[in-house]
Amino acid sequence: MRRHQRKRMHPFHIPLNSNNSFVIPQCCPLKGAFSLYLLGAAVFIFTIASLGIMLAIFAPTMPQFGLLVLPVYIVMYMLSGTMSPVDNMPEIVQQLTQLSPTTIFGAYAQDVLFRGAGIDLVWDKLVKIAALGALFLSVALAQFKSMLSRQG
Repeated sequence: MRRHQRKRMHPFHIPLNSNNSFVIPQCCPLKGAFSLYLLGAAVFIFTIASLGIMLAIFAPTMPQFGLLVLPVYIVMYMLSGTMSPVDNMPEIVQQLTQLSPTTIFGAYAQDVLFRGAGIDLVWDKLVKIAALGALFLSVALAQFKSMLSRQG
């Protein structure tokens, strides 16, 4: 009897089912458009990089930057709603966590990947993430000159 052999795929192959939605093998089918998810991921990466640049401007040395960035990113991730529901948090923390790009991106990813939402339903989340990124980068650029004068 012949054994069933798996077909080798390109490492960047995205498996699609009959509805043209992508599927992660051994997982649940995802309903959304992968390109829309990648757009949101790119905007999210811009925002997180802008936050990192802003924190680097405030920290005078690299070790201080490391000590500043770790708690900020860890707390932001833990309060994002991806590990535990935001509804179980105290009211003030629920309101503060709505300003986190990680929380907004988590809701965006759920809407796009699991609910099959289109750009018409998630554009506001993309705008919020991009606005936070622009705010972080603007603050960093405004503080850059004073940071250079402190160091030199």
